[in-house]
Amino acid sequence: MGRFDNMKKDWDKPASKPEKASSRTEFELMPEGIYTCDVFNIEERQPRNGGEAFSVTLVVTMGEHCKRRVWDWINFHLPHSSKATEIGRESFRDLCAAAGFADVPPNELSDLIGCELQVRLGVRAANGGYPAKNCVKAYIAHQPAGATADDTDDLF
Repeated sequence: MGRFDNMKKDWDKPASKPEKASSRTEFELMPEGIYTCDVFNIEERQPRNGGEAFSVTLVVTMGEHCKRRVWDWINFHLPHSSKATEIGRESFRDLCAAAGFADVPPNELSDLIGCELQVRLGVRAANGGYPAKNCVKAYIAHQPAGATADDTDDLF
């Protein structure tokens, strides 16, 4: 008797539903440090209080935390906070430079997807009912193993 025959045999039995899992999965925090990542996705978003922001998804590509995702939120323009706008624009420039767009910005946000870079991860403490989480502290241009800044000067 095949699987389909078994299903037909049990057709009138009520389906047993698995217990509903929590919608939020707790992940073990990654230790603070520098991680090699690829830009998996970047999207324009609108903050609740107006303005412009970017949601960045990164994927760790090396080490014991390989394939783990890290998220960053970059406030690119907040009309009510010039300081947050300044910090966000600096962070976006750092992201672009780390992805290889140091002198000229990318034509499209999608040009950043797939770029390899390094990030310095930190841990943001639990706050307001939200658990502690990893956060991007800085974007760093990826240096291949064994390469130094002087090695790249010889290429041009």
